[in-house]
Amino acid sequence: MYLNKELIIAKNDEKTISILPNMLNRHGIITGATGTGKTISVKVLAETLSDAGIPVFITDVKGDVASICEEGEMNESISKRVEKLNLDNFSTSSFPTRFFDVYGKTGHKVRARIDSFKASLLSRILELSDSQTGNLNIALKVAEDENLPIYNFVDLKDLLKYVMDNKDKYNSYGNITTQSIQTILRKLLEFENTDADIFFGEPELNLSDLCTYEGSTGRGIINILDSTELVKDYNLYSTFMLWLLNKIYDTFPEVGDLDKPKLVLFIDEAHLLFDDMNSSMLKKFTQIIKLIRSKGVGVFLISQSPSDIPEDILSQLGNRIQHNLKAYTPKELKSVKVAASSFRENPNLDTEKSIIELSTGEALVAFINELGQPEIVERAFILPPQSKIGVVDENIRRKIINLSNLRIKYDIDVDSISTHELLSKLKKEEPKKEEKKKKNQKSKTEKLIDRTINTATSTITRRVINKLFKGLFK
Repeated sequence: MYLNKELIIAKNDEKTISILPNMLNRHGIITGATGTGKTISVKVLAETLSDAGIPVFITDVKGDVASICEEGEMNESISKRVEKLNLDNFSTSSFPTRFFDVYGKTGHKVRARIDSFKASLLSRILELSDSQTGNLNIALKVAEDENLPIYNFVDLKDLLKYVMDNKDKYNSYGNITTQSIQTILRKLLEFENTDADIFFGEPELNLSDLCTYEGSTGRGIINILDSTELVKDYNLYSTFMLWLLNKIYDTFPEVGDLDKPKLVLFIDEAHLLFDDMNSSMLKKFTQIIKLIRSKGVGVFLISQSPSDIPEDILSQLGNRIQHNLKAYTPKELKSVKVAASSFRENPNLDTEKSIIELSTGEALVAFINELGQPEIVERAFILPPQSKIGVVDENIRRKIINLSNLRIKYDIDVDSISTHELLSKLKKEEPKKEEKKKKNQKSKTEKLIDRTINTATSTITRRVINKLFKGLFK
């Protein structure tokens, strides 16, 4: 709830708990067991940020965030929460929303060009070995040097075949092996059979389209990525999110600390990002999380427990909301201890005990203060959302999609340049270049012979003339 420039998120009997807009780029984490209120916390944060003029991006994994586009209703449950928290200025509302979907069914189609991916990310999707990743990296470097745009898997397959057929030409790039490239081609075929390759192509998502505002009110647009199907392919889901963060890191300008961020992302099922992540990629991701704040971007990771997140990443997540955790097994008890230790201690609160006792909608909350330090943990109730709770009305979703100015931009596939044709042209040019090279070499040889003959001829001629002149003047 955005009141008097305060971003109010929770309340207890003693205080109102607000999050500072200029500290949102210190990132955050929302954790808790299934059904304890994480989605409500996400919606309340998103609504509050939108009202404050901050654009938001959310991955909707369970399909229960999309209804933020519909106005809520004052049912008995909401009325009780409003009364309990003494929210005098509470009112229901809908929020400006855009929908995206990798598959193009429940939102504007999201695509990325192959050549905007790092080889490490592509290899993660395709589950390549180090040697295969190296060959993929060489192929992408060849494409860059030869000015070959690689938009989709068709382009990539043509490129790999070309590099394999011309490996002697490109041996200076590294060790190109036919076996590795053939394996990559087989992996691409397997990936295509899952229809997940639909993500690769053009037009690529322009990230500036995520940082937009509702013209009439100035509220930040809430961008929803329907991830109900995408998350089933956890490898593609996690790689997409890593690509998005890396793309923001690479393309957004440095802005330092702003009064409020340009964009805040909420990534659900965040543990999937780190499953099977090698050490070099984890190091890169940690660097992105550390430095992306200077790009004016905040990131909230959502998972069941803080123990799902690597320690180096967790230490960068300053704003924290912890819902109830179950603790019956030794592993669960350990997770509770990790969660409790992540907060700045409150002498009047048993943090570890509270995590087990929290009711639905109740949480332990600690946000970063104006000095950049975490506040002491508080036990409080998250405010009720102003938008609809539950699944979205599909007719309303479709209407929003159809009226969006992004429909023309993203909902039609584009294939402006055929890389296959460019590679065919490159192949045809190779013999011509070789022939010209030989011709040039032959011409140089001929010129050398001509010069020698001419020199020799001139010498003989001079000798004959000299003899004639000597004979005439004897």
